[in-house]
Amino acid sequence: MGFLNNKEGGATKLGGVYLELSEEPKRFRPLAKSPTSIWIHRINPIKIIGPDAQPKQLRKYATEICVSTGRSGAGCFPCTTPDPMWDKLEQKNKTNKKGARTDFPKSCVHLLPVLDLVTGKVVVMKGGNQLYEDMDKWYDMQDENGKDLRRCEWQAFKTGKDIFTKYNTVRLDATSFQMTPELEAEAAIVLEKAKADMAPLSRDQFMAAVNGDVDPMGPNTNQATVSVPPAGAMGFGIQGAASSLGVVAVGSNVPQQPSIPSTFTFEPKVSPIPITPAPAVQANSALEEFTVWCNQQPEFQGVGTFNNLIPVLQEKIGGVNYHSCTADQLVMLKGALTDKLNAIRFDKKA
Repeated sequence: MGFLNNKEGGATKLGGVYLELSEEPKRFRPLAKSPTSIWIHRINPIKIIGPDAQPKQLRKYATEICVSTGRSGAGCFPCTTPDPMWDKLEQKNKTNKKGARTDFPKSCVHLLPVLDLVTGKVVVMKGGNQLYEDMDKWYDMQDENGKDLRRCEWQAFKTGKDIFTKYNTVRLDATSFQMTPELEAEAAIVLEKAKADMAPLSRDQFMAAVNGDVDPMGPNTNQATVSVPPAGAMGFGIQGAASSLGVVAVGSNVPQQPSIPSTFTFEPKVSPIPITPAPAVQANSALEEFTVWCNQQPEFQGVGTFNNLIPVLQEKIGGVNYHSCTADQLVMLKGALTDKLNAIRFDKKA
């Protein structure tokens, strides 16, 4: 069930894009100051005992991104849709900590582009709060100038199996690091691929998945099975979709804010280690230039990826894989996206 098990041909369609973790610690270097954090809805699994006294899985565990534009869940289908199989859920999954009904509870998934120091590849480390907990503690205790995960090498690994799997990170020595334009461009590309991999299902696909009519890992979905711990505040700050939202109790529409950890054991502060910034990006190709430009537009970040960027890509090239476009096609795409930005910014001024 682990969302970090991303072997080629496995659960995700993006084999090779994610950092694969095992019991053997994997060394990596972050390529961003902090991860991009995105709210998702958990579609909890449902198992029953059949007439033959054998367990039967009615619904598998899956996730769906939250694209809400407000505290009431406006604009997000899972936020405002009761779970049709709620009565079959395990009791622990029926309500939140305050005892209010919850249908598709929320958690955060964090996406961090990293340099795999074993393979030399630029990939994305995708995980929930459990994986990032120690990184967050270290980040939170730094002064403002030191809040940069790239200052250190890190190790990540997992222990246990199935529902008992746990993910961990360990900080290694702080050392200087050269963030080159090439690494910056590669990091932006893999991050956009990971975001596109989380694109929302259609309403029909979502209802089919929650009713158990389709395998959420099948061809009708772009989701990878995710195991995410309960939502909690992270010191990185939430940069992704519905960042101001906690868990919404469907039926009451009363927002419940994520619980904030009250106790941490902090290590002593370390002296800032300089990160040599990349020089002004001189694009080596039209693709690098286009990718860097997209990442400079705030309207294309977080929930804007799904509401603003992806629809234009789908309209113009029939999908989200702009990485195979020609230079002329990228010029066309930039023009269409510029028109989209102008329209959005005009509406804000009106």
